[in-house]
Amino acid sequence: LNGNKTYAAKIREMKLAISMEQNKSKDEILEGYLNIVNLGGSNYGVEAAAQYYWGISAKDLNVAQSALLAGLVQAPNVYDPTVNPELARERRDIVLGTMLRDGKITDKEYSDAIASDIKLNVHTKSQGCSLAGDKAFFCRYVVNYLLQDESLGATAELRNTAIKRGGLKVVTTLNPEAQTAAKQAVDSTQPAATNWNDVNSALTSVEPGTGRVIAMAQNTDLGSPADANDHSKTEYNYNVDAAYGGTPGFQPGSTFKPIILAQWLISGRGANATVNGTQLFWPTSFGWNAKCYEGGKYYYTGQPNGWSYKNAVNGGLTYGTAAYGIRQSLNSYLYGMLSQIDLCDVHDLSIKMHALDGTGEPLHSIPNLGTNIGGTTHGISPLTSASMYAIFASEGKYCTPRPIEKITKTNGETMKEYQNQCEQVLDPDIANGVSWVLKGVIQPGGSASQRGIGLPNGSAAKTGTNDNSSQTWQVGYTRGLSTASWVGSNNLGFRSLNGVGINGRVLEYVDGATYAGAQWQSFMKTIAPKYNTKDFTAPSDKILSYS
Repeated sequence: LNGNKTYAAKIREMKLAISMEQNKSKDEILEGYLNIVNLGGSNYGVEAAAQYYWGISAKDLNVAQSALLAGLVQAPNVYDPTVNPELARERRDIVLGTMLRDGKITDKEYSDAIASDIKLNVHTKSQGCSLAGDKAFFCRYVVNYLLQDESLGATAELRNTAIKRGGLKVVTTLNPEAQTAAKQAVDSTQPAATNWNDVNSALTSVEPGTGRVIAMAQNTDLGSPADANDHSKTEYNYNVDAAYGGTPGFQPGSTFKPIILAQWLISGRGANATVNGTQLFWPTSFGWNAKCYEGGKYYYTGQPNGWSYKNAVNGGLTYGTAAYGIRQSLNSYLYGMLSQIDLCDVHDLSIKMHALDGTGEPLHSIPNLGTNIGGTTHGISPLTSASMYAIFASEGKYCTPRPIEKITKTNGETMKEYQNQCEQVLDPDIANGVSWVLKGVIQPGGSASQRGIGLPNGSAAKTGTNDNSSQTWQVGYTRGLSTASWVGSNNLGFRSLNGVGINGRVLEYVDGATYAGAQWQSFMKTIAPKYNTKDFTAPSDKILSYS
């Protein structure tokens, strides 16, 4: 309805009123109205008004307070008790007289209420999610998630109205204990209050097989665009995609490599098959298998001498198993594996596994060979990364991440229950093969052996570090949790973490196992035992074959 008073508009209002009376009881109509009516300033609904004027719930209002709010309906700005207390009292007393006349209150209730002064206890309105403490960014994620849920309204405006004025109760998937552990983990890397070097950290954990988001934290406070120069605050949620209030993502580094490993196993090659890990460049004359290209080959011409790269540490230019190359995170092994499989298959698998950047586009690019080791144009969010690794934890099942269990109305009636949205994207044996390899990353001989959590056959992980150590990761899982931990810098982009003071420490070289790995380990040691920690299923002999 609007202020248009044409005959057509009045007829439309009559039709709406008749339709409403036919489908809802008078109590339901009144309840709906009381949830959205303006009661002064930006207070919509009796619950919001009760909280603002007295800091109490609407169910705890006394007779005088209830009459005051009822009196505001006619002209909320005129009778606003914070601006015009005398007019507000006059209007309140008129309402009390009507209530007495209609038998809604007793003579004593009337006399007591009439004699009472207007005593306010104004509570400054919460600025959205900013007062949600360590849950502020998760709160913002929930709001943005709801704004995209068309069941709350056909347009974004209607959905926003439902969220702000609908009197809805949202039950989330957040585990408070896990959230506390996540916040402690990211703050231990670099507390916001002393973050002079713009070092950021974030961690998200999801439940494999359901997609429930159980924890989401970062080492900043929730801010606004006005806080752009405040190192302790940001408006951006580093854990989610841009569509949900996040960023275009952060380069994943070697955390992308398990997708190459999965395609290696899908192609029929074994985890123990020998790989040529001796090369640090491939000439322009080398044709990479690419069945979606004309002639079935892709020739890299981006550099005159062909495609070149390096290993993160000296050495590693050997022949060895695919498992060894992944566990040591050797780029020379990765491209040795890639030279034997098909780039188009890798690309298709990455999309199938929902490896998307923070703008919603495919993370992998066939012409950009660097994307195979995480050198992407845009990056990935921790939430997307944790959800992708959850595929391995749940033996091949991808579940869309969700932060909400259900929405209920003010009367307790369930409005909507959110269901798991899952699909099988990998054969269970392939997923178990990847887990078999990745569990070795955090065992003796692995690249992050110091980051184990005491579950040698029930936990797995992969670290990631981009070229100059500006973005670092550890992503890993048990059967019950999949957690992505990131440390880098959003504001300073490609500024290296090497030699940068981070919470009193200055390290010459920083990789994924350093700070991101410590965050992951701290969180998982605390929370993983509260979920499923059974050993992974052993892969078949075919998956472990030497050919």
